[in-house]
Amino acid sequence: MRWPAGEWWSAEALSGGVDRGEAGSRGGDAGSGIGSGKLLAATSQWHSRALQAEIQNAGCVSGQLFQDFLANPGLCDDIFGNYVVQKLLQYANALQIKQAFDALKARDLGRLSRHQFGCRVVQALVDRLDKDDIVLFCAFVKGQIPELTAHPSANHVLQRLLPKMPQLQLQAVVTELRGKVVELGCDLHGCRVLQRMVETCKGDVLSPMLDEVLENAEELCESQNGNFVVQFVWLFERRRKDRACLMSLFESRLAHLSCNKYGSNVVERAFTFGSGVEQERFVRAMVGSPADLDPPLVAAASHAYGNFVVRRMLEFSTGVARRALLHQMGRHPSLLAGPYGRFLLAAIEGTSK
Repeated sequence: MRWPAGEWWSAEALSGGVDRGEAGSRGGDAGSGIGSGKLLAATSQWHSRALQAEIQNAGCVSGQLFQDFLANPGLCDDIFGNYVVQKLLQYANALQIKQAFDALKARDLGRLSRHQFGCRVVQALVDRLDKDDIVLFCAFVKGQIPELTAHPSANHVLQRLLPKMPQLQLQAVVTELRGKVVELGCDLHGCRVLQRMVETCKGDVLSPMLDEVLENAEELCESQNGNFVVQFVWLFERRRKDRACLMSLFESRLAHLSCNKYGSNVVERAFTFGSGVEQERFVRAMVGSPADLDPPLVAAASHAYGNFVVRRMLEFSTGVARRALLHQMGRHPSLLAGPYGRFLLAAIEGTSK
């Protein structure tokens, strides 16, 4: 990358302005009069970097610079200016944060959260808001939660907001998502918000959402995105019954899920992070009864996805469970002679050393 010649970082350069046609061509409100002086220069890539460095080195935000931003919040939508605003918010004092919040509320926080560049500014703002302002923020996005959850940009704002939400506001979010958990869980962006909720939120507030996940667990397991939601429900176990319900599903549908591209990931993760008792239950379900001539192990071990589950069981199982696996595989020698036999054999030999 070639840097422009001359002292572009000087005060004269920063206050000298930038081609308004160039700034306006990037969209947002930048070209319609972002302001003068240093903040006007923030719409230039090079000057934006210099301003960020200047703010960081100072460790605070001058009153005049912040007032320029308040008068010209269109920088939030600018491809380069948004980085300067983020830096302003990072080093602003408490009073300046409240002033910035008021200015951005006037620009519609929901719209700004959906903007490709504006969402970054909103995330930086959320990081600095106190509890009272978080409540106000939640009021502004109320009624838009499902739309924001599935949005490519706004979902990141919600992920940043959720850990700071008071219990009452979190209940309102869960209420808005009721009946849409499966749809959003299977969505590329929505699944991220649901995972964040399971990861950061505690108590019974998530019960309606978790119940919906458990009722549709098999469908979510087989989804490219939804399988991650089920994995998080298993890993964080917000309620005692969550793992028990999922364990029952895994035992009854083990062969089917193990042979599914995405379901196999869920089974593998659940087994790896399961307790010793849960791992034994997985193995018993996989090997079947002694009289079973066609146990789930046969279908899984000879499948492109299922063999990964069997290999993981061979790697982590011990004692009686491991002996049961090896015994059942000995009854079906064709498994080691099949296309995935060498991988199964390597798993057996690797854990026998």
